[in-house]
Amino acid sequence: MRSRLIDLKGGTRFRVPELQIEAELVRVNDCTARVRILRGERQVMFVAKDGTEREFTAKDAKVVSWSPFVVVDVIELGGADGDVLQSESSE
Repeated sequence: MRSRLIDLKGGTRFRVPELQIEAELVRVNDCTARVRILRGERQVMFVAKDGTEREFTAKDAKVVSWSPFVVVDVIELGGADGDVLQSESSE
């Protein structure tokens, strides 16, 4: 489903096929849309000062400002009757 960012709610995930980007809308107003560009996950391991190894999953993302009138493809998360589900997010 194609929509403008200004018509979406915060937490909506979407794609911009022309730029090969997947992102999530953080918040939007008449002047700007704050967008979290999702760049995947990776396993990170490091050795702490005490010599223990620590491992965690890092999510690579960047929050940027876009025009609220950018048209995107909304990612549908499989709600009942084709509803688009919104995920909770915070900046």
